[in-house]
Amino acid sequence: MDAKLTKTQNGQFDGKEAAGAPEWVVKLGSEWDLSRMPGLTATARLQYASSQAFNADNTIKVPSWARLDVGARYAIKINGRPVIFRASVENVTDRRYWDTVPSYQIATYAAPRTILLSTTIDF
Repeated sequence: MDAKLTKTQNGQFDGKEAAGAPEWVVKLGSEWDLSRMPGLTATARLQYASSQAFNADNTIKVPSWARLDVGARYAIKINGRPVIFRASVENVTDRRYWDTVPSYQIATYAAPRTILLSTTIDF
């Protein structure tokens, strides 16, 4: 994106980067069904955001960041009902980075390494 400010009051910030809008955001995801173990799927996702302005006059920047997430899911039937077990680790490398909420001009510290477990049962 090339988000630039226009028509600001008295043209004060015209041409500056829009706060909270990185020029690049890349998300790559992959899934792999393991043929030797039917029902098991490995997952991975890589996310990247380039640096971004934090304020209207661009004097403060939030640095770029990248994050790796991995996981797996296992689908089986128990008593004839489909069941899916999921496990994932977000931010595998425990990377510390700032994220922004541009509409509020608030920088938040991204979540540390996080482990998620869930089960879905159809009935």
